[in-house]
Amino acid sequence: MQAAIAVRRVLGAKAGLVRLGRHLSMQVAPPVAEALRAGDAVVALESTIITHGMPYPQNLETAERVEEIIREQGAVPATVGILGGQLHVGLSRAQMERLARHERPCVKTSRRDLPCVMAKHWWTFDLPTCFYGSV
Repeated sequence: MQAAIAVRRVLGAKAGLVRLGRHLSMQVAPPVAEALRAGDAVVALESTIITHGMPYPQNLETAERVEEIIREQGAVPATVGILGGQLHVGLSRAQMERLARHERPCVKTSRRDLPCVMAKHWWTFDLPTCFYGSV
């Protein structure tokens, strides 16, 4: 509950580009922003489910099914990833497909790697989702 309150405090009700500081911003999908504004449940998901362990198209189908299950339970899924140096909270289907097809190499990322990954406009997965879920 505290994490959800913290996210709402930072994001407010904004969709789109949200500045978190001088050099850090994130793109928040409209459904995620709307759910946070309304106080609805949002489930943060790592994009690792898309990029690691399964071949295309099974990886994309699995990620979509996980999001579908979350919606069936009344929550809003928010798959998190960095694409082209930009942090995204709530990936679109097109973004998930780009990750699933491995159009560009993906880098496994931890909190300490974020400045480098974002500065070099890399794509990433396995983000510290819990960190962003409580920003």
